[in-house]
Order: sequence, then C-alpha cells, then structure tokens
Amino acid sequence: MKTCVFFGDRQPNEADYESLLQAIRYAIEEEHIQNFYVGDRGFFAGAVSYALRSLKEEYPDITYSIILYTPLEDELFVYSPELREYGFFPEELRSVPFAYAIGYRDRWMVEHADMVICYLYSGYGGEASAVCAAENRRLKILYLANYPQNNWILSP
Repeated sequence: MKTCVFFGDRQPNEADYESLLQAIRYAIEEEHIQNFYVGDRGFFAGAVSYALRSLKEEYPDITYSIILYTPLEDELFVYSPELREYGFFPEELRSVPFAYAIGYRDRWMVEHADMVICYLYSGYGGEASAVCAAENRRLKILYLANYPQNNWILSP
C-alpha cells in the first residue's frame, strides 16, 4: 500500500486549503495512494487531519494515521480523542531523547513514504529538512506553496 506524508510550516488560508484537498484527491486518484501519515503538531497538521477526515467519507478505502513523537501513554501530554483513535507512535522512536523526537519522527515518516505533500514558505526548519530528506530519497513531492508564487509543483 502506497503512503503519502505531509509537511508544512503554517496554516493554509481558505484558497490553499482547497488546493490541499485537490492535492490529496490527486494523490488518491492519480498516484494510487491509500495510506496517509501526518504529524501531530502545528496548524498545517491540523488542517491536513481535518481534510483527511472529511475526504474519508468520499474515499472510504483510505487510511490515515497521526504520527506522534511521544507515546500515547506519556503523561506529559493530554491527547485528544482524535489522537487516541488515529494516533500512532513508531516503536523505533521510543529510545529517542525528547529534544530530538520531532526530527526523528519526521525522518521516520520520510522513510515510510512514497510521496510527500508539502506547504512550505521558508527553506529552513524541521519541515524543510524533512522535505530535503524526501528530495534526497527521490520521492515524488507535491509543493503546494512555492515562495514567492503560490502554485503546485510536482517533482520529480
């Protein structure tokens, strides 16, 4: 089963959210993606989770998981019902120090991906590093936001 992951550094506006929905439909219909992974922190991750939840009605065969960077039983965080239902913590990350957990989680997602949909406005930070790792793996990447113009770019 092919998997798509998401990385983004800000909340999409209404027009960009529609573009996100179109991108996910493209992944399902044209790239035959059935499984989706999204992180558990940030405005973009929240928008993606919402989009996947709504598209699940249209495409009941797709699955998605919210990839956590701490275990569900971690007492530092209070997890929402959605995270309890869709959250997944990769066991390989259990020994990772907390300070590095998000970066390791993002690399785990790239290692398990066939495609990436990203929404980046800056070329630095953890999300940009994850997309760079995906580029190095020669994964198919759909860029939703391409600074300074805002249009789709599909690579390679």
